[in-house]
Amino acid sequence: MGNCHGISCRAYSGAPFVIYALFAEDQVTVTKGAERLGPVNRTGMSARRFCRRCGGHMMTEHPGMGFSDFHAPVLPDLHFRPVWHLNYAEAVLPVRDGLPKLKDFPAHAGGSGETLVECPKTRKVRQSIGRTHARRTSSLHRLHERSARRKPDPRVGRRSAPKPDRNATDRGRGGAR
Repeated sequence: MGNCHGISCRAYSGAPFVIYALFAEDQVTVTKGAERLGPVNRTGMSARRFCRRCGGHMMTEHPGMGFSDFHAPVLPDLHFRPVWHLNYAEAVLPVRDGLPKLKDFPAHAGGSGETLVECPKTRKVRQSIGRTHARRTSSLHRLHERSARRKPDPRVGRRSAPKPDRNATDRGRGGAR
């Protein structure tokens, strides 16, 4: 069980990372509703399955690696306890939970097996995800902080009343000649 931060998982789920439970291929058998599982295979590496009735994300088969994963919420009786974060080099949302952060995949699954270290003091990942990404992220963060401090403009969203014609007002009171 773990969390995947890869761009493919993020794009498919629409979330900053996906929580999954991993099983060996021979442990997985769809006993009911197999005809309702629709396929999506963008990368050629993973065959994702979704429910054709509701569109929910169900599982992902990884035939070249010999395992399948299920989105943890699909298994309501499963007590989810993640053991690591995969593809953390592609993370868009830092997670500070003390679990190992793998750059990509474990070595036995065809990845580098390289672990990114979460620094205890700053709680940031020690290996840079990329200076450009870090700069862009900090710029967006500063922009968000600035806009949060700004007082809302009371005129925004309301139509202002038309300004009265000065001459018409003066004429109504005897007016200027």
